[in-house]
Amino acid sequence: VPIDVSRSINMKDANGGVSMLTSLIKDVLLFCGAARTWTNLFVSPDIDAGFDLLLGCPWAHGNAVSIVERGSATFIVF
Repeated sequence: VPIDVSRSINMKDANGGVSMLTSLIKDVLLFCGAARTWTNLFVSPDIDAGFDLLLGCPWAHGNAVSIVERGSATFIVF
């Protein structure tokens, strides 16, 4: 999969902090259970980011996904 290191973006977290995402992988096929979606992935140079993959609002809106929080768990609904 080709990685475009010329593309970077700033990501704002829920606490108002900003992280630099330093490269882009375009048009990645992503399965979530039986659901098949496409997305662009930005890569973080921080290996201690606290997550392996973060699917944000652009992915959710582009794939008609709702994010539902119940108790101490978060679910995605297609």
